[in-house]
Amino acid sequence: RVSALSDTRAYLVGFAGEVAMGDGQVKTIPGYMFAAQVAGIASGLDIGESITFKQINIANVKPIFEGSELDALNNGGVIMAEFVRNRLATKFRLVDDVSTYNDKTDPVRSQLAVGEAHDFLASELKLHLDENFIGSRTEILSPSILKNSIQSFLDQKKRDREIQDYDPQEVQVVIDGEVAEVSLVVFPMRSLKRINVSLIYK
Repeated sequence: RVSALSDTRAYLVGFAGEVAMGDGQVKTIPGYMFAAQVAGIASGLDIGESITFKQINIANVKPIFEGSELDALNNGGVIMAEFVRNRLATKFRLVDDVSTYNDKTDPVRSQLAVGEAHDFLASELKLHLDENFIGSRTEILSPSILKNSIQSFLDQKKRDREIQDYDPQEVQVVIDGEVAEVSLVVFPMRSLKRINVSLIYK
């Protein structure tokens, strides 16, 4: 299914299970209902915030997967839920926000949160440039005017914590006739995926 979808904005939820209702009943819920629940969790988060380790309302997963199977499915591009037991609580949480594009070297295409942040950034930058510059006479425009405007836009996105940073020196603008060519380098906002702890007793 991942191979058939293989899309940067398509996500496959690979679990079904049971949910405890308010009246005490336990209902079996199909996978597509959990896919809708995962979509609801994602839509309720800030732009670019990951669903990784977010708790999901589920009483029991069906089928039950071993840790190695969860890892294989997650690494293969399937969003899974895992059971967590600790001193404070037992719960289910989402493993990771992988897309079916399944290329770990490209987080913009392979992670839901980073891809969403990119989509918003690209569309808002396009709107910003369209509203401020399209239709303006080229003799009163200069590359530096566009560059300053783009840098102000990115500074605001950085303050809003929608991007991690950008390189001002890498914002390049060339105007050739009626076409402006713009290129820039942006460091996207990322989510922490792993914590390695080295504990030494002396």
